[in-house]
Amino acid sequence: MRITLARTLKQRALSELSYLHELWAGSSAPQGRQACVTSLVDRMQEGAAAATVRANLDPTADAVLRALLEQPGKAREFDEIREASAREGLTSTEVRSSLANLVQSGLGVNVSLRDASQTSNLWGVPSEIARALQDAERRSPSPAELLSLHGWLVRHLCSEGASAEQAEGQAGTLYRLLGAVQVVRGRVEALTPEARQACIQIATLHGGILPVREFAESGVEISANELRQELEEASLGTVGDLDLERHGLRQRSRVVALFRETLQAILCDPDRALEHPADVASIGVDFVSNFDRFANFVDDETIRFTVRGSIFKSTGKRLAERLLPNPGREFGRLEILEMEYRFALAFRLIDRTGQRSFRVTEEGKEFLGLSLTEKQRRMLDCLTEDRDMPGDVAHQVPMRRMVLAVLRQFQPGVWVDAMALPFLARHHYLAELPGDDSLPHEQGSFPLRASSDLNNLAWNLFTWVRKHLYLLGFIDMGYDEGGRASCLRLTEMGAEFLGMIPATELTAAGHVVVNPDFELVLFPGPRAHELVYRLDRFADREKSDNLVHYRMTPASLHRALSEGVDLDEILSLLRELSRTPLPQNVEYSLESWARSDGMVTYRESESLLTCESSEILDRIARHPELGRIGLDRIDRHQLRICGPVDLDPLSDWIRD
Repeated sequence: MRITLARTLKQRALSELSYLHELWAGSSAPQGRQACVTSLVDRMQEGAAAATVRANLDPTADAVLRALLEQPGKAREFDEIREASAREGLTSTEVRSSLANLVQSGLGVNVSLRDASQTSNLWGVPSEIARALQDAERRSPSPAELLSLHGWLVRHLCSEGASAEQAEGQAGTLYRLLGAVQVVRGRVEALTPEARQACIQIATLHGGILPVREFAESGVEISANELRQELEEASLGTVGDLDLERHGLRQRSRVVALFRETLQAILCDPDRALEHPADVASIGVDFVSNFDRFANFVDDETIRFTVRGSIFKSTGKRLAERLLPNPGREFGRLEILEMEYRFALAFRLIDRTGQRSFRVTEEGKEFLGLSLTEKQRRMLDCLTEDRDMPGDVAHQVPMRRMVLAVLRQFQPGVWVDAMALPFLARHHYLAELPGDDSLPHEQGSFPLRASSDLNNLAWNLFTWVRKHLYLLGFIDMGYDEGGRASCLRLTEMGAEFLGMIPATELTAAGHVVVNPDFELVLFPGPRAHELVYRLDRFADREKSDNLVHYRMTPASLHRALSEGVDLDEILSLLRELSRTPLPQNVEYSLESWARSDGMVTYRESESLLTCESSEILDRIARHPELGRIGLDRIDRHQLRICGPVDLDPLSDWIRD
C-alpha cells in the first residue's frame, strides 16, 4: 500500500491538523479543514521544514525513521519495522514509542488495512516527506553559507537558477546594501517582538548558534520554523545542518544560526553597553615593564635555577616581590614571573651559562632596546602560540588571531559582555572553515570522544582572552559583586596597538613633578601608557592611583643604563615633562650614579672617551673596530681615539 501526504492528512482529526500546522509552519492553522490540509501539504514538502522537524527527534525515534525510509511511501507491518530497527539495538517497546512520536510529529503515519478476516495496523513515511528529507540531505550548506550573509546570499541565488559566477556578482551587490552594521541593526529592530527577543537571546547566550533540539527548552516564544522564516526574510540568519565533524569538532546537527554580521550588530550595539562593573582589573604596561626587571635580574646573576631549569621557589618568591604588583584577579606575582621566564626562553632572550644560571643573549639585549609597541607585538606572538592553554591548538591558535581582527569592531572604553569577544571570534572562524566539497571524502565520522564542541571552543578562547590578552593590557576585565568575570572593554592602548586610534605625543600624555628626595609624581593625561612605560625604565613605581608615584634610585638608573637608555635621554625627558626646573641635587646625583655605574662619555672636540671604571675602558680598548682606527690610553680613566669615527657606530661599539 502506497502512502501519500494528502490522503493521510485528510484522515487526521482537526485538532491534529492544527497541532501539525503550528509545528511545521510556526503559525496558527487557517480556517477550514481543506485550507489547513492544503497549507500543510505545501509546507511539509519543503526540505528545510522537514529537516527542522526531524532535528527535534530523539535518537531512538530517528533510528526508527531511518528504518522506515528504507522503503519510503510504503506501509509496513510492525514486525517488519521491529526487525529493521533491531540493527540499531532497539527493543519492541522503544520501537512502539518511537512510532507514536513519528506519527505525532507528522513525519510518519499510521494507517489501518482491513480485509475480510482482520484489520492490520501499518506504519510508513509519506513519499513526499521522504523526498523532502532527501533533498535536504543532498548537500548540506557549508559553514560560510550558514554563518555568513554573503555565503547565504550566494547559495540562495544559486538555488533560484543563477550560475555560480552570476550568484557571486549579485551577492556582492546585495551584500553592500545589506551588510552595513547600522542597516543590519535596523533589520533586527524591525523583527516581531518574539523574533527579536529570540534573536538577541541566541546571540548573547549561545553565540549565534543554537541546536534545533535545544530550541524548545531555550525559553523563546516562537517556533524554530517561524523564526527561520522571519530571519531569512530579513536576511539575518537561517536554519540548517551544521556538520563540523570533518574539522575535528563535535558538532553535527541542525541549528538556528545568525549570520556573523547579525551577531556583530547585536553584541557590539552601543545601546546595549553594560554599566560599570563592581570591580575592575587593569594591568596596563606592567607585563612589558616587568620583563625589563626580569632581564635585569638575570644580567646581575641574581637568579639561579634548578637542574631542570626551573626557578628555585625561594628565589622566585624573592624576585616576584620586586616585580610591579599585578592588579586584578587573573595572575599572582609568581605567575607573572613564570610567564616572563617562559617568554624569554621561547624567544631565546636568555641562555644557560652552564653554572645553573642564565645570561641575557644578544637577541635579549636587542629586545630590551625595542619600542613598547614592538615589544608588545613579539610578546603577543608568543602568547598566541601558547600550547599550555586549554583547547585544541589546531582551532584555538587561529581563533586567537581572529580575536585581534574582531577586537577592532569594539569601541575603546565601552563595557561589553565577557563572552561577546570569544563568541564573535568563534563565529568568524567557523564561517571561514571550508565546506565538505573541498575536503577529501571520508567514510564514517570523526572520532569525537576527545574533540571539542562549540561551547568548548568559546570557553577555551575566553580563558585565553581573560589571561593573555589582558596580560598585555589590551583589555580590562570587569567583575560582578560575586567576583565573576562578567564583562570586558577594549583599552585605549589596545586600540592604539590595533591602529584604531593614533598614538599620543608624550607631552600630551601628562606631566611630572620631580622632588628633591628623588620622588617623581606623574599626573597622567589621556592614553599615558607610553609615558608610564618610559618612566618605568629608570624609576621604581611605588603607587598607582589617579597619580603615579615613582622613586629614582641608583639601582633603577643602573637598570635603565644596562638596557641601553642614555642618561641624556632620561634628563631630556624629565626636563620636557616637568612643570618646574629639575632640582639641582637630582640632576647632579643622576650624573654621579651614572658615572659610578660605568657611564662612558665622549668629547667629540678632543676625540676623548672618559669613564670612572678602568675595567670598562680596558674592554673598549680591546674592541677590534676601534683597534683598527687606533687608540691612545692616556690614563686609567681616559682613552683617545686617534682617527676619524662616526658617532652612531661608535655608540654601538661602546655598547658592545
